[in-house]
Parts: sequence; structure tokens; C-alpha cells
Amino acid sequence: MKPVLGIIPARGGSKGIPLKNLAELAGKPLLAYTTEAALNSRLLSRVILSTDHSEIARFGKGTGIEVPFLRPAEFATDSATIEAVVRHALNWLEETENYRPAAFVILHPTTPLRTAKHIDEAIEHLDRSDVDSVVSVSPPMEHPCDMVYFKDRRMYWTLPKEGYGAGAQRQGYPECFLLTELFT
Repeated sequence: MKPVLGIIPARGGSKGIPLKNLAELAGKPLLAYTTEAALNSRLLSRVILSTDHSEIARFGKGTGIEVPFLRPAEFATDSATIEAVVRHALNWLEETENYRPAAFVILHPTTPLRTAKHIDEAIEHLDRSDVDSVVSVSPPMEHPCDMVYFKDRRMYWTLPKEGYGAGAQRQGYPECFLLTELFT
């Protein structure tokens, strides 16, 4: 199998829960679940942590995860996309180490129930299929057909009422999923 890089994006500036990646969940930091799964994967050839925060970097190094750089502030804002974060990591590795993986896996710390087995199954699927990427998904807690938004003090259905919005039977809603991770 070709080299597969695991990239764990973990910025320090969460607005909802400051340093959420180090917040404890069932007795250990949230980030620990992802580092353990990544290190136990049979198919990841390398795992790096992309963070802008020295405390998160220190924790990652302590688990055995590589932290080859501190992520620049421009890639650690609320508006920074995961694509920009991954692009920065891949460019840094290529320019600094002449390292270019055949594939990469984005492992979000906010997916603590994912295991090494899940990672390996996704990589195996990517390797044996004629696809460019694989994603992991989970059912959402609330269905988008029940969601609204507000603009100019008015409420609007997120999805059109025709067929799904107000008054539709929940059993008739289309099946939907929340995207949780990307393997490419």
C-alpha cells in the first residue's frame, strides 16, 4: 500500500469551548481519542498534528504524534477552511521535507468514537475502489427538514416547504448524514 498521511487539525481558538481539543471527555482529553486511534492504525504511514497552539502541540508530542510545525495564524481563524489547513500541511511537508504522501486522512479530534479499525477500513476501501475520496458520516441529531434560519427578523425553512418543510411527516424525510471525516 502507498504512504498514507494522517492529518489531525486541532486549533486552539475555539469560541464555544476554549481549548476544546484538550477538554476532558470521560476522563481524558478529547484529542487523546484521535491520537490513540491514529497511532494504532495499521495503514497510516505517518501522522502529524496541525495546530497553532503550543499547549496542544506539547500534548500531541507527548502522545507520540509528530508536530512538525505550528500552524500560521491565518490558518487558525474561525473562517479558515479545512482545505486551507490541509493544503498548508501538505505544502509544508513537500517544501521542507520533500515528503508527498499518496493519500491523506483528515482526523478531526471532535470525532472521538472513531477507532483505528474505522481508519483502516476507510483506507482499504479507498485503495481497492475506483474513487478519489472516502468520507465518514453519521446521522445528524436533528434533521435539516426541521431546521429554520432567521433573516431580517423573519423565519425561513432551511429546505423548501414543498415536500419536506412545515407539516411534513418525519417518516417521509429523505435520509441524510453529517460529514465527519475525509479520506483522500
